[in-house]
Amino acid sequence: GRIFLNTPPPPPPPPCTVPALNKSLKNSGFTGGFSAGFAGLSAVSGILTIISAALFCVVFLASCGGGAGGDSTPPPAPPRSPGLYEGAATTPVAGTATLSQALNWIASGAVDGGIYLIVVNQTSSIGPQTLHYSDNQVQITLEGEGAARTVQLTGQGSLFTVGNKVSLKLGNGIKLNGITGNNAALVSVINGGKLEVAAGAAITGNQGDNRGQGGISTAASAVCIISGGEISGNQAGNGNGGGGVYVDGLGARFEMNSGIISGNRAIGGGAGLFMREKATGIIRNGTISGNIASGTSTNGAGAGVRVTMGALLTMDGGEITGNKVENANAGPGGGVFIGNASSTLTFKGGTIANNTTADATIPSAFNLYRDVDDAKFLNQSVQNLTATNGFVFQ
Repeated sequence: GRIFLNTPPPPPPPPCTVPALNKSLKNSGFTGGFSAGFAGLSAVSGILTIISAALFCVVFLASCGGGAGGDSTPPPAPPRSPGLYEGAATTPVAGTATLSQALNWIASGAVDGGIYLIVVNQTSSIGPQTLHYSDNQVQITLEGEGAARTVQLTGQGSLFTVGNKVSLKLGNGIKLNGITGNNAALVSVINGGKLEVAAGAAITGNQGDNRGQGGISTAASAVCIISGGEISGNQAGNGNGGGGVYVDGLGARFEMNSGIISGNRAIGGGAGLFMREKATGIIRNGTISGNIASGTSTNGAGAGVRVTMGALLTMDGGEITGNKVENANAGPGGGVFIGNASSTLTFKGGTIANNTTADATIPSAFNLYRDVDDAKFLNQSVQNLTATNGFVFQ
């Protein structure tokens, strides 16, 4: 029943260092350091000092490494289960753990406006797939989990043919790999379909026998967007080439916002990018480099980019560098070739440099060559592009 007025104070709270508190004060908008505040608090005696210090340590617990919102890196998200995710679902549809199972489910169950995510956590080998669902509007995203995941084509044909009203996005961790001697591009986008190759995705290893049978083929009224992915190591055979990306036909559209088209070959021109037949495109960023045109006729001109037959391309950034026309009979334009029928390259900015050609008849046309009078090169940049730096206009 007795009351002791001189009860010893409780043990002090865990230490909260001055540098850590000063950092928290600064991040919170205070201009004064915590050191000054602590000195002021020290002038207060007894229990009030202890309580005040404890309150400060609670307020700035995050800076001392003990609470949420601190400077520590948050833990990584747990791995996702493989399979098909429908809409905003956080668990996959039962029985869709493999890529084939997921694609089969979409083929039978896709609805108009459907949004589907397929998560792959292992190497897959599948035959050609046609993504078209009774003209339903369908969005499909394919992503790898845990590491880069290869989807290997087995047999002749396009691994994915993206049909009308279908959008296919290749996301992070997905690598599509083709075959030698194929009769189609690794991905074909047709009749109003749309393909996006996003960061961390790759289309590689497809070697076709004819024009446009390399990495990607985009037909009339279809769209191809490169937004950070990689198109590399593909080859197109006889004809006018198109080893990396081939865009052909009225309404066909190409966009490159970032990413790389590199190391592709063509027995003809346009080893990196080939645009023809009134297709339209824009390059805002990214790199087209290291592509090789190996044709023996004038169809082999333009190793990096070939624009012919009324196609329209705008370059407003990015780089076309280090591409090569390796046969002297193929023609000029190691970087870019602009052909007939009012084909046009509108140049607003970017870099076209350090490309090469073996053509000895027009030796200075190593970066860009405009072939005929009705072909157009519209320089809307501040760069002075002449034969001195590899630009020749017929």
